Amino acid sequence: MESLAVISMIVAMAIMFSAVICKVMLTQLINKMQRRIDNVNQEKQKALGQLKMIKAQKAVLLKNKGSLEQKKTKMSKKIARLQKDMKELTDDADHRQKLNDTMRGKLIRPTRAEG
Repeated sequence: MESLAVISMIVAMAIMFSAVICKVMLTQLINKMQRRIDNVNQEKQKALGQLKMIKAQKAVLLKNKGSLEQKKTKMSKKIARLQKDMKELTDDADHRQKLNDTMRGKLIRPTRAEG
């Protein structure tokens, strides 16, 4: 009986030892998984930060685009108006030139040498 008690104690010790080893292995596995989870969370936070930054840049670009389009429209209208004014001024200058030429033609008197 005593040998049965010794054998059962040895088996019990072996089972306890294997339970401790299993616990250590599981603890290491849990720690490894926790590190992976932490890494994934860090990557997630980094990606979310980049997304937020890109969204902000996009908003600024869209605002700038709208502003530039407004300026383009305004400048196009101004150019059209200035071209119209330039045409009117050119037409007025041509008209004045014709009037001056007509008036000069009427004011020229024959000289004595001609007659």
